[in-house]
Amino acid sequence: MRKLFYRIRTNICVKSVRRRLAFFRSFVMHLVERPEFSSTMNYGRKTESDGQVSSQHGQNKTRPPTVVHIPVGRPFGVSQMLHDLSNHLSDPEMRIIGITGPGGIGKTTLLKSLNNKLCAEKHNFDIVIFASGSYNDCGRSLQVAISQRLGLPWRGTGSKMTRAARISVALENKSFLLLLDEIWNKIELEELGIPHPNAKNKSKVVFATRLGEVCNKMGAHKVFEVESLEPPDAWNLFERNATESSCQAGVISVARDLACECEGLPLGLVTVGHAMANTTTEDKWSESLKAFRRLKEGAKGNQGMDHLLFSVLKFIFEKLMRQELRDCLSYGALYPKNHSIRKEELICYWVGEGLVNGSRGESLIHELKKMGLFKDGDDQELEVVMHDLVRDFVLQMKRDEFIVKAGDELTWPPSSQSLQAVEKLSLMSNDITELESLPGCTKLRTLILRSNSRLSKLPDDLFEATPNLRLLDLSHTGITEIPREFSNLSQLQHLDLSFTRIKSLPLEIRKLRNLLHFILEGTSSLLIPQGLLSEFTKMVLLNIFDSFPDWAIKDGENTAKVEELELMQQLSDLGITITSTSAWEKFATTNLPSSVTRMLLSYCEDMKSVHLSSKLEKLREVCISDCPFVEKLKIGGADDGIEDIEGTNWELTQLETLRLKALYRAKIVFAGVLSPNCLPRLRQVDISFCHELKDVTWVLQLQCIELVKLDTCKKIEQVISGDQSFSGSINYLHRLRSVELRSLPKLTSLWDHSFSIPSLEYVKVSQCPQLRMLPQIRVETIIYGEKEF
Repeated sequence: MRKLFYRIRTNICVKSVRRRLAFFRSFVMHLVERPEFSSTMNYGRKTESDGQVSSQHGQNKTRPPTVVHIPVGRPFGVSQMLHDLSNHLSDPEMRIIGITGPGGIGKTTLLKSLNNKLCAEKHNFDIVIFASGSYNDCGRSLQVAISQRLGLPWRGTGSKMTRAARISVALENKSFLLLLDEIWNKIELEELGIPHPNAKNKSKVVFATRLGEVCNKMGAHKVFEVESLEPPDAWNLFERNATESSCQAGVISVARDLACECEGLPLGLVTVGHAMANTTTEDKWSESLKAFRRLKEGAKGNQGMDHLLFSVLKFIFEKLMRQELRDCLSYGALYPKNHSIRKEELICYWVGEGLVNGSRGESLIHELKKMGLFKDGDDQELEVVMHDLVRDFVLQMKRDEFIVKAGDELTWPPSSQSLQAVEKLSLMSNDITELESLPGCTKLRTLILRSNSRLSKLPDDLFEATPNLRLLDLSHTGITEIPREFSNLSQLQHLDLSFTRIKSLPLEIRKLRNLLHFILEGTSSLLIPQGLLSEFTKMVLLNIFDSFPDWAIKDGENTAKVEELELMQQLSDLGITITSTSAWEKFATTNLPSSVTRMLLSYCEDMKSVHLSSKLEKLREVCISDCPFVEKLKIGGADDGIEDIEGTNWELTQLETLRLKALYRAKIVFAGVLSPNCLPRLRQVDISFCHELKDVTWVLQLQCIELVKLDTCKKIEQVISGDQSFSGSINYLHRLRSVELRSLPKLTSLWDHSFSIPSLEYVKVSQCPQLRMLPQIRVETIIYGEKEF
């Protein structure tokens, strides 16, 4: 009787939720039909492959690409299952498909490989969506991922039902394939806003879970169980990662035994194999084999994680990984689960806390990726993701030292009593509005509060009892000032206040004599008092990119002078903003250009020319904007006053991003001869309101170019002109992924050449009335456009 009552009550609750969701959905539909709202919705239509620009009647609407490639390691031993899974997508009876297996077995790899397989194949889905959940998640992380994939504005403060209504509207009348990873419990699709797959909408859901019973609860029509690798495949994977050391006489037998102990688990075979790569003696192999067997035996009672996986990771972490690598790996666990981490930012953390030397950062990340502990992030070149199972393991091993509540939707921090023994506290990406002091937190070395946008004030006594704090990240919060008690943090080495609302720095901050990194990016209203910067004699990194625009030029002004930066003798990584010609001229005569990594030059209204010389050897990003009288932008070569000899080699080897805006009169001039070696890492070119520009044919010489964006340039007739020639081998734009063209009134064609552009994913054209046809473009490329009436 009790079970019957519970079932009736549950059904009533579900029906009630569905009725309420239907009401919200109809309300959102009403809003979407209003013109002021519809402009924010990212819908559109993919064009046919005949090369013509698609039309959007009445409005310039866009939609996300059908499939987005996801970084993933090489799938190993799952080719047949991938083939079978792909075939089942064409079966109309198989609308919900489950993938199950233990942690580390390759479920995520299989799911991502299926997504990427559809990038190169024809299919009947309007959109393919990949989203990852997490343990104890009520659907929020899935809604975030789905909303972002659909291009919907995410409002974290809205109710789950409101967000579901938005998603439901976006997916109405669409055939979708939803790929869900890390599912721990039954998901009510309609509560997330996902229309239930049926014969009418021709949609499907494929999900991966460690728990077989979830497949039954989700009503899966087909279940694929990912099994351990067969011995030959397991040995091949292990041997590939252990390289030649496992093939030496006397070692191969023990190496095979160690590979067998991994029981066909791909993550174990990769990590153990790579960790043993430099082991050449039979004795050390035998010692490792015995240690691994002991750990496996002792881990059988582990409740928090599969005992084999726990054994593998503990074996790597405690027996084979040096302390430096363990410390660096542990830092990845401070981020939210499945968070794409910028390599530059992670290395900055490591150096800021004194774990490594900055020059070793990239090699350590490469080593952790080789071991399978880090994976490629959203941007394969710039980001990494910590394997979620590895993150769980690190937090379990560090449970007495770390408290990590990153991305947990907290509105209030943990109680101070629970923090007294903690060394690292990460409250990243939450909704915390207030903090209390940290009494007795004498062991605390790392405090990360970034991305709590509603946090507007810090208690005056917050840092009274944290004498050993070395790293403090308050970026992307709403704070407007910093307490004067900052001066108590005598051991602080890394301070990040970027994208906050602070307007001034108290003079007491000069007492932070051990500060190595000071990050103030995006604090455009900030004033830095004169004489303060020169106090930081140990500082290595200072980032005031898009910040502090008012350098003192005349005596008597109370803001910092450019000359103060020269007194910071250890400074080697400088982000800077310059907004006057006088400050630029002063800056150019110093030794500072050789330390600049990021530079914003803007509102220099009397400037006539700009030279980005080879002296800017570390420059990674440059933005030059709103300098209306600049007539010449010279890139490369020696300093002004020295003639550039034809054929002279020059390089800006670190430059990745070039942004030019509102340089109405400027012509771009390259020093000497432009060759592929001159700008070997330039990835993004973004140019707008540059009316003397006729083409950007020079991008052919950029080996790494991924994005070309041109906006409101009156004289551009072609993106790549056919009447110019360049020395050196032409790159043919092999890595170009995106082309965005807007408001180019004279544009008649993109290019006349027959280029091979194998990576092109996205072309957007708007307000280009003379453009009638596009050149031959790969069929998979998404093309956005409009028709003028």
